[in-house]
Amino acid sequence: MSRYPDDPAVAPIEQILARKALPHGEITKSATRRKAVHALWICACVCWDMAPTWLIYDEPDGTLRWCRLPNRIEARALVDAQWLTGNHCDPELVLSWLQGEPQTWWNDDFDAEDELVLNELGRKLRDSQDLSSI
Repeated sequence: MSRYPDDPAVAPIEQILARKALPHGEITKSATRRKAVHALWICACVCWDMAPTWLIYDEPDGTLRWCRLPNRIEARALVDAQWLTGNHCDPELVLSWLQGEPQTWWNDDFDAEDELVLNELGRKLRDSQDLSSI
């Protein structure tokens, strides 16, 4: 059972991620950091307390991975990424982004590197093979 309150947008996001990306694997503060090209953390905290924070990234070989970040573990503790960015947003907007809609949830500090990460990971997730059929 999830420790997060039910938000109708969370389950579809995690279903897409589970179908399109492999799990990160062991998550501890002492685990070896994985190499990544693009990494994105998304905190869904704008809608409730104790919301999930997702980490989505691509490894140098193109493998897509994801996980929920546990409390007190930052994305930098899990990945050594060439480009790393993140933000807080409403899960419904994350779902729209995963489905190919332009992002509308970034703050005024959005820059070219943020756009690169969002566009590249969004494209790779939409283009990747459905892992549930393997």
